[in-house]
Amino acid sequence: MKNELLHYIEKRFMDETNNPMEHLVYFIAKLSLTAKPVAWRVRRPGSEDMIFNCHKGAINFMKKHGNNNDSIVPLFEALKIDTSDKNANSR
Repeated sequence: MKNELLHYIEKRFMDETNNPMEHLVYFIAKLSLTAKPVAWRVRRPGSEDMIFNCHKGAINFMKKHGNNNDSIVPLFEALKIDTSDKNANSR
């Protein structure tokens, strides 16, 4: 299933008729599927979220203290890309 989803995202990402914002969405979607999470957040409606550095820690917390409305969310490292070439006019 993951490979099929990656194939779909890649096909849509390479489509030149998409506007730049659509390309950004597909780029982020591909990163979400191929990048390893750096942390895990247990989302707790009505309470403060808990952050864990491994999936197992988040699962153990959910088993001991979780409610039906709680969920585990992967957190990915932020990626900052400068897409403009500020030096283009000086060449």
